[in-house]
Amino acid sequence: MIAGVGFYVTQMQQQQSAATSTAATSTSASGLQVPNQDTLVEETGSQPGDGGVDPGVEWGPRGNIIFENVYESLMAYDGPHVDKWVPWLADHYTVSSDGLVYTFYLRKGIMFQDGTPFNASAVKFSIDRNILMNAPNSPDYLIAYTATMAIKGGPRYVNAETTSNYNSTEAKIYLAQEGVKVIDDYTVQITLEHPYAAAIATMAFSVTAVVSPSYVIANCPGSPEMPGVMPGETCQFMLTHAMGTGPFQLTEFTRNVRTVLDRFDGYWGGPNGTGPAKLRRYIINFVPEIGTRELDLYAGTTDGIEIHGTNAFDIIDKNAWLSNRTIVPLKPGIRVWSAPTIAVSYIMLNSRVKPFDDPNFRLALAYAFPYDTYFNSVLNGFAVPLGGRLIPNGMFGSDPSLPSFTYNPDKARALLQQVNYKGNVTLLVVSGQTNELSGSLLLKDSLESLDPNISVVIKEVDFATWETMFEQSTAPDRFGAWTMDISDPAPYVGNFVTPGGQVAIFTEADNNQTIVDLANQAAASTNTTFRLAAYREIQLELLRNAQFVMINSPVALFAERDWVLPGDSAIGRALYNAESGDGDGGVSGGYHAYYISKAQTTQQINVDIGMPFTLSQLQLLTITKSSTRLVNKNYYN
Repeated sequence: MIAGVGFYVTQMQQQQSAATSTAATSTSASGLQVPNQDTLVEETGSQPGDGGVDPGVEWGPRGNIIFENVYESLMAYDGPHVDKWVPWLADHYTVSSDGLVYTFYLRKGIMFQDGTPFNASAVKFSIDRNILMNAPNSPDYLIAYTATMAIKGGPRYVNAETTSNYNSTEAKIYLAQEGVKVIDDYTVQITLEHPYAAAIATMAFSVTAVVSPSYVIANCPGSPEMPGVMPGETCQFMLTHAMGTGPFQLTEFTRNVRTVLDRFDGYWGGPNGTGPAKLRRYIINFVPEIGTRELDLYAGTTDGIEIHGTNAFDIIDKNAWLSNRTIVPLKPGIRVWSAPTIAVSYIMLNSRVKPFDDPNFRLALAYAFPYDTYFNSVLNGFAVPLGGRLIPNGMFGSDPSLPSFTYNPDKARALLQQVNYKGNVTLLVVSGQTNELSGSLLLKDSLESLDPNISVVIKEVDFATWETMFEQSTAPDRFGAWTMDISDPAPYVGNFVTPGGQVAIFTEADNNQTIVDLANQAAASTNTTFRLAAYREIQLELLRNAQFVMINSPVALFAERDWVLPGDSAIGRALYNAESGDGDGGVSGGYHAYYISKAQTTQQINVDIGMPFTLSQLQLLTITKSSTRLVNKNYYN
């Protein structure tokens, strides 16, 4: 899949003013005003889930961008490389020869936004807190479960009576294991119960974000086991408040309205010591209507908006895209970014519910789905086909040589006749999810045309109802999406096939002990040859059983005003990392605002280009007065 990037290149006439500028607006060379040079405004149709802004409770995509601006972890992703990491709050680390003990040597002189010092005790507090809360469907799955990182003592604790239940005995037993241990003020040791290939990747994710212990203790109920933490319970205050070491401080979180982040002037500047952010404020407004977001972008009242493939032609020229995959914005002053993601869209099938209990019916559905029609007519080509393969392009273990599902009405018809099911088939859709509804309607038409004995009923439910049905495993199916938490396949595959994995529990894929064992072995191995072979066999087995049908990875889209800088690099936008994407094609992560500034004056040059992306490289257009030339530039080497 070639993802295009078309944009109006902004050439600076004057360097950005100092970060302390108080000017509200200035006029660009083309006569356009650049509003609020020290404030970045984004509009989005999605927001954090019930976990709000607590990294120990929330792991939805929209929560992540708040975490990445407010909080920091021991490790961080190395730019666009989804398989490389750099020490961040940690200066360096070592791993024991048996792969069980990770020792992190921390940077000194870093302060939390409340003025208290960052140290090893804060790291221990943050990780222990997340495990002890053990919130339902929380990201502690990634650090405490047997199928994932399994910090020592974590598996026993999370599998005991500790979810929404204060269990003092189990809390004490967990803490006594010292899975997270302070060696000295700036050395912390994390011990695992088994080797885990994705341990360092996990240490870069928000579940390991370091919170200010003093802030939590001052605002949350505590227990005899741990001040500021009541085991088995979340702290309601932290769902709407945050305090980390990152470049921005959360000053407002109003659900369904907006989030406001203000610059932290005491920010340490990251490993390169580059100081506080250039922007003074970053505002994320919740605007669910795409038409309103687009109008605000054109009016200049917002600097950037998330868009989906389904709405792409509101912003870009349809003919240019369909003819040669070139992105050409429809209006001047707009820049559109596009990049592949490793998010996935899929149909998951509950094998407890007829007729999905029959593997032949599931296979028939996989061959009955009109993939090309969905990609081209619904997603407008902003999709990378998966053909049923679990591991998406760009992630370790992706294997294009695997067989794949394609629309094959003859195979589908033969399988349906073999099953000989007569009656209704319910396809569940969450209200407001247009991609889900469109895909389900296509599948309904296909199944009913292939088998006159089947009547497909599409049932729309609100998200709360869906969550209840999902948790109780009573929903028949779901046309859904998954945004990667960690780029390594260990936790991702584990979620789909091992006990404790949300999708695995729903689909009963965790009943297949062969793939459960393979997934656990691959997660614990550092032998790449073995891991590749294991993930290939897992995917083959899943293709045979079709307990879920992997449809596509979305291509992320993000539109912004051309006064947002830098204008020739994806750094600062969430799509710079291939994990970004909300499963519907939009950029779910917004801005990494630390890397962003806004222009004083601009000169608009109308440039239309189409170019390929790789996960680690962007091809960029450099403009000069006398010539236009295409150059390759890697921003993260």
